[in-house]
Amino acid sequence: YLAAFRRDCVNLGRSVRLISPRTQEEEIATATGIDERFGLIVRDSAGQERTICSGEVSVRGLYGYLDEEEKA
Repeated sequence: YLAAFRRDCVNLGRSVRLISPRTQEEEIATATGIDERFGLIVRDSAGQERTICSGEVSVRGLYGYLDEEEKA
């Protein structure tokens, strides 16, 4: 399952928005991988990597949903 999950993960190599559930602070990071426990590995703007183990994931993009004309 892990190999298929890594292969099919649409967020890898892309910017992701992280929102703290406690403070609602936002941070932009880059999704760099999936660890052995299916956690999302992200790299922040300072180059630090950490694993996100829970949360909601949206594939709508950093700036909301895009229609077909905006994608082109």
